Amino acid sequence: MVEQKIQIKNKTGMHASVSAQFVAYTHQFHDEIYLVKENQTANAKSLLNLLMLGLDCGSEVLVRVEGPTEEKTLKRVLFYIENIDD
Repeated sequence: MVEQKIQIKNKTGMHASVSAQFVAYTHQFHDEIYLVKENQTANAKSLLNLLMLGLDCGSEVLVRVEGPTEEKTLKRVLFYIENIDD
């Protein structure tokens, strides 16, 4: 398991359409991907789980990845989150 914290920089946060695009992106990976905000954990491949976190601009989230290619997947997911644009 690997994990790293990141801050949501997108000015509108991860609202429904951005979250839906993110979930679609995560489905290409065979690893398990989770986002953790405070004490809530969401499966990054589930839109409902992700929306329940309420990831607004400035939110700090922990990205956790478990699986055979976890290091590579973590880097790609972090890059995606850092570059979210409406």
